[in-house]
Amino acid sequence: MGFDKLVRIRKILSESTSQSQFQIDRLAKSEKRSKSALVRKALLHCQQRQNRPVNLELLAAFRAIQQNAVSVGLDQLTSEEIDAEIADYRRERRLDNHK
Repeated sequence: MGFDKLVRIRKILSESTSQSQFQIDRLAKSEKRSKSALVRKALLHCQQRQNRPVNLELLAAFRAIQQNAVSVGLDQLTSEEIDAEIADYRRERRLDNHK
């Protein structure tokens, strides 16, 4: 590997590290934490996520619901249409409960 290539790799790594450092500084400031505390919190979060068991039954049920929604075309609804459907359902329930 030539000297020029090493210099370019070093420059890329340096710029990447600078950007990451800037993001860490900004995030630590916004959360009012030290950088060390922020990194500890991130590490703990990663460890907890890795150790969390996956509920395969719940995941299978969720996928079945998604597939059913796609098969009946619910995935084509806009947010406004979904909000209207929810409002209609709630209105019907209120009317049914007051009878």
